[in-house]
Amino acid sequence: MMRLTPTGTAPPHPLGWHVQFTPDRNAAGTMLGWLRITRPSGEITDDHKLMVGPAGRRFVTFIFPDSAADGTQRRRHGHIIWKQRQHFRDQAIRDNWQRQVLAVLRTEHPELFVGEPQE
Repeated sequence: MMRLTPTGTAPPHPLGWHVQFTPDRNAAGTMLGWLRITRPSGEITDDHKLMVGPAGRRFVTFIFPDSAADGTQRRRHGHIIWKQRQHFRDQAIRDNWQRQVLAVLRTEHPELFVGEPQE
């Protein structure tokens, strides 16, 4: 859980969180790279993507191409089937998780947010 400062705002970097960033831009410029996220509980998740949305806002993905046991991507009607690999009990928890991950990235890798529109 994120602790609040005396003014009631979240600190710039959530305590106990760490995000390792590996650059891997795609040709379209919509993907910036891969994330390995460590939470205060000690839980570590790999292979999240840092993406750039249509309005230039950064976000973290939770879905990946689904694959068969032999490693080939599953397709339906010629399109890749996507599978969500991390789940949240509700949208508020998901939104809070995303805010915390992006706060860590803004502190540890501010260069990833150059050109992002302000809220």
